[in-house]
Amino acid sequence: MDQIPYHLNVTLTEECEDMLKNSQQNIGNNFPRFKFKKINLNQLPFPEESFDVIVANHILFYVKNIDEVLAEIFRVLKTNGHFYCSTMGCHRLQELEEFVKAFDSKIVYSKGKLLQNFDFEKGELALLEHFNQVSHKKHTEKLLIYESEGFLEYVYSVPGNILDIVEKKKIDFESYVKQAINQESNKMLSTSSVNVLFKAIKV
Repeated sequence: MDQIPYHLNVTLTEECEDMLKNSQQNIGNNFPRFKFKKINLNQLPFPEESFDVIVANHILFYVKNIDEVLAEIFRVLKTNGHFYCSTMGCHRLQELEEFVKAFDSKIVYSKGKLLQNFDFEKGELALLEHFNQVSHKKHTEKLLIYESEGFLEYVYSVPGNILDIVEKKKIDFESYVKQAINQESNKMLSTSSVNVLFKAIKV
């Protein structure tokens, strides 16, 4: 918080009421210049040219009508404003997928479906429909997993058939995950995460 300029005003937006409330509880009291707004991405409740910077971190691949959403972002961004957004690479967290499939080879991850709206190539083309200046940067990170709860939440949320496969043996699967963490001395595994960050400027 001490690195955030005093004059900066931040509006955090979310479609999910619970996530917004959690954010507000976590930081709202400590940093009063944060505002929280429940929104619909297709109809942003802000006047034209409201923001100097807009950030959409790993969210646009969930959007069904990406063109409509980008048009709204362009509308509320000030002239010469910056829009930053990110997406994940197709080989992201490959080691985790292999780990899960080792429990049951029938498990299928449908990451392609998740990325079909906004992967690297489609994302860049979509941005160029609205912004004249678009650049990108790819980066690879290493992720160390120390606890099972967050890992299981992530795995169960990935498109595919994992919930169908483990429905009748959920206890066994979660035991398999916890065992792996214990065997690795509270470090289940290291996995790579390839991400792409786009920067678009409204000129």
